[in-house]
Amino acid sequence: MKLILIIAGMVGSVVGFTPSSTSLRRTKLSMSSATPETYPAINGWTADPNAFCAGLPGALSPMGDFDPLGFSKDLSVEEIKRYREAEVTHGRVSMLAVVGYLVGENFHPLFNGAVSGPANTHLAQVESIAPFFFAFLTMLIATSEIKRASTGWEDPDKAMSYNS
Repeated sequence: MKLILIIAGMVGSVVGFTPSSTSLRRTKLSMSSATPETYPAINGWTADPNAFCAGLPGALSPMGDFDPLGFSKDLSVEEIKRYREAEVTHGRVSMLAVVGYLVGENFHPLFNGAVSGPANTHLAQVESIAPFFFAFLTMLIATSEIKRASTGWEDPDKAMSYNS
């Protein structure tokens, strides 16, 4: 039984690293029927709507164009850039969470040092010491996220006008 589970886990993890087969749809358009959309060059990068993820840098050599579930298949360049921004933001938050988890084992500057022990029990200890702390923290995070979402993403053409 254990062997079957181990083999299933190994096969499942290998499938995640296989390149996805994406088919390109081509349409016949004449120059009179459609005008090509131009994108500004930002930091040496110009969007290419025909390339994988609009040609954004970041493909690693062993994986190449990695999108096994096809999330970026039918998205506009602006939506792909919004997804990339969200990916970077969530990656930074997760790195900070890991550092906080590891440092929190031996360093307890908040709550007058009343939180102690393994990091797995810290949430329950904080909840018993300061019951409204998580409500305050949730409101603080929600406020900052709403502000970031309303002002953080700008149209690229408008953003380029700030630099000139």
